[in-house]
Amino acid sequence: MRTAAETKDVARATRRRRRILQSRILFHEKNRRNIPMQKIAFHLNSLQQGGAERVVSNLANRFAKEGYEVVIATEWYGTDEFALDQKVRRVHVGLTKEDENRSRISKMLRRIWYLRRFMKKEKPDVVVAFTRGVLYRALAAGIGTGIPVVISVRTDPVGHYDKKADKLRIPLLFPHAAGCVFQTEGAKAFFAPYLQENSRIILNPLNPKYVGVPEPAVRTKDFEWKTTVTASHNANKLLSLSNDLYETSNQIDHAYLGEPISLSTQRMEVGRSMGQFYGMKSVGVSENGLWMVENTKTGEIEEFTDNMLSNDDYRQYLGNALPKLYLGWNNSFRYKNFDLSFQMTGQFGFKILNEPRAYYENNSIAYNRLKSVQKAPYGGQYTLSTAQKQTFVSYYLEDGDFLKMTNITLGYNIPLKSSKFVKNIRAYVSADNLFCITGYDGLDPEMSNGDIWSLGIDWRDKYPSTRSFTFGLNVSF
Repeated sequence: MRTAAETKDVARATRRRRRILQSRILFHEKNRRNIPMQKIAFHLNSLQQGGAERVVSNLANRFAKEGYEVVIATEWYGTDEFALDQKVRRVHVGLTKEDENRSRISKMLRRIWYLRRFMKKEKPDVVVAFTRGVLYRALAAGIGTGIPVVISVRTDPVGHYDKKADKLRIPLLFPHAAGCVFQTEGAKAFFAPYLQENSRIILNPLNPKYVGVPEPAVRTKDFEWKTTVTASHNANKLLSLSNDLYETSNQIDHAYLGEPISLSTQRMEVGRSMGQFYGMKSVGVSENGLWMVENTKTGEIEEFTDNMLSNDDYRQYLGNALPKLYLGWNNSFRYKNFDLSFQMTGQFGFKILNEPRAYYENNSIAYNRLKSVQKAPYGGQYTLSTAQKQTFVSYYLEDGDFLKMTNITLGYNIPLKSSKFVKNIRAYVSADNLFCITGYDGLDPEMSNGDIWSLGIDWRDKYPSTRSFTFGLNVSF
C-alpha cells in the first residue's frame, strides 16, 4: 500500500509526463502534417558581448541564410558585439520608461506580458530562450499560446539553478518546455529525469570564418618564423543594480582606501561603465601648500577644506580603471639548430591609483615619506605643506599604458650522433618579466583586477613583480 505522500508524488509525476507529452505534440504537430517549420524566434536579454549572445547571433544568421524567417526578441538595446544578417529582425520586448517606476513584481509581470504579446503577434513556430532569468519568463509567457518553447541551459547548474527561487520555479515552469538544450552531460544530469528525457546535448557553434585559417609563418630550409597578434577591446555598461527581488539606488560608492584617508575612490552608476574613478579633481597647490580643487557646480578652483571630502560638488568622474585595449604578440624563430621565442603583452587606455603615493607623498607625516614629496605638483612653485592631510585627489591617478616583455627564451638543439638511448638534447636560457615600457611611477602597471570592488588600485602592500632567469637542459630519451 502507498502512503499519502507517495500517492501525491505519483500523481505529480503523472501530471508532469502529461504536460511534457502535450508540449511534444505541439512541437511536432507541423511535421506530422508535413508542414515545414518556417519562423524561429530567439529570446534573450541583449546582444551585447557574451557567450549566449554569440551563439544566438551565429544561429540566427545561419537559419536566415537557409531561408527561415528569424526574429530576435531582446529586453534592451545596446552596442551589439556581433553583426546580424540583414534578414534577421530585432524586436524590443523590454520595459518602457514608464515601467521603471513600478514595483519589482509589477516589472516581472509586465516583462512576461510583453513577451507573450510578442509571441501572439509574431506566431513563431518555436521560441528558443537563452540565459537563466529569460528561461522562466519565456516558459511563463508561452503557457496557453500553443507555441513550443525550447530552453537552453548555458551555465553550470550548480550555483545558478539551485537557489530557493529556482527550486520553486523549476517544477512549475520547466515541465512546460518543449525541449531543453544542454552543453554537457553533467549539466543534463543535474535536472530531473522528465527534463533529461526531453533534451539534447549540443556544443557551441563555430563561426566558419575561423575554420581552416592557416597559421602565419615564414619558412625557408634553414629559417622559420611564426607570429601571432591578438587584440581585444573592452566595453561595458552597468544596466541595473536591482533585480526582481531586491531594489537599490542607481549608484554605489566603493573601493575604499584605509585610514587615515578613509575615502571611496570609485562609483558604480547605472548607465556608466564599471571601474570609474570618482573623487576630487586637483589642478595645483596653493601658496598655503593645500590642494586646489575644482568645484563641479561653479567651475571655480577652490582651496582644499575638510568639507569637500563628502561633498559631491567637489567630486567627479576621473577616468576608468579597466583597459580599453589588450594586446598580445607571440613570436617563434628557428634558424638551423637555434630557436628563439618571445611573448609581449600590453594594456592601454586606463588609469591606476598609485596608493603608495597617496599615503607617503605627503609632508603631514614624519615616516616613510617619498622623495617625490619635495617636488612641486603639476610643475608649480608650491609643495604640499604639513597642514595638507593625506587624501585622494586626481594627482595620484596615473596613465597605466604599458608594453611588457613577459618571456623570452633562446635554445639550441645539440647535434647528436646516432644513439639508441638519447634522442635529443636542448640547452636553453629563459627570462620572465624582462622589461616593461611604461610611464607609470609604481612598481608594476599590470593590475590583476580580480576584485570588482577595487579595480585599478595599486595597493601599497602589494608584493612586487620579480624578474627571473632560468638556465636549463632538456634531454629526450
